[in-house]
Amino acid sequence: MDKPRELAHDEGNEVPALIASMPASAQERRIAFGVVIFLSVVFAVVIPFAPLQVGRVDVFIPVVQSIICVTELITAVFLFAQYSIQPQRALLALAGGYICSGLFAFLQTLEFPGAYSATGLLGGGRSGAAWLFNFWRITFARCYYLCALEGRE
Repeated sequence: MDKPRELAHDEGNEVPALIASMPASAQERRIAFGVVIFLSVVFAVVIPFAPLQVGRVDVFIPVVQSIICVTELITAVFLFAQYSIQPQRALLALAGGYICSGLFAFLQTLEFPGAYSATGLLGGGRSGAAWLFNFWRITFARCYYLCALEGRE
């Protein structure tokens, strides 16, 4: 296997070739901390509205699952691009997990009752979407675990 290309040259200086291999600066850490504080405040503000039940919107699940599917597949493409630059089997395991995750999101959308038909399109019955959700999460967790194991070697 090829050795990863970790350094690039910029006007005679060696710099990390990938953003992922660069350490975070103090300003980036402050920005990340600010985002965490902002999201925590938003969470605290919306907690009182948690018991309120809103009206049923049948299109909610297909829209959310479609967004999840597209973002997971884009993430897989980015990981495959990262693998082409820095070939590590852990990246392949993680990219495979994101591909499976995106496909399971799509399949669960098809099976979800009320999304495209009253009982779902795949014929899994009342619990078909729940089973697909479980397989989706278990498969992604296993791929993530495999990535962690490959990264240690």
